[in-house]
Amino acid sequence: MLSAMFIRATIVVSMLVAVAAILGGLVLLLQRPWWPSVVFQTGQRPRAYAPWLIGTFAAVAVLGYTFLGGAGLAMATLLWFILAPAVIVPRATKAAWNADTEEQRESALAVRNRVRLAARESELDGTECWNQYVLDRARAERQAEYQPPGAG
Repeated sequence: MLSAMFIRATIVVSMLVAVAAILGGLVLLLQRPWWPSVVFQTGQRPRAYAPWLIGTFAAVAVLGYTFLGGAGLAMATLLWFILAPAVIVPRATKAAWNADTEEQRESALAVRNRVRLAARESELDGTECWNQYVLDRARAERQAEYQPPGAG
């Protein structure tokens, strides 16, 4: 009798933890609506994020399988898709910042400062990486390559 109660309590606690993690992940998604674009852009730089991508997935999958068995692997995969951007995107952005040249950083900074000025925010000084660096870097590349219609 006691063991059945313990099993039920364990299942309920596990479900509550999973629901809390999913709700926390949804809050992260709502706070960072730009992360899918950042993940796509960092996909162009596999050296920057692949180790963190593989490492976090392996850790979450092992923990999920260890604690919940076969169903835990599916739950862990879902949780990883929701929570991984909070871990991977900042590290990939910093790795991209470190890999780029000063000229590339300055072009991305110019793009970001134009956006900030349009939003009536103060300019960045460019001494350190910012969250949207990878997007600004890609935008700066596209702007440099742009040819207006009829110009070419």
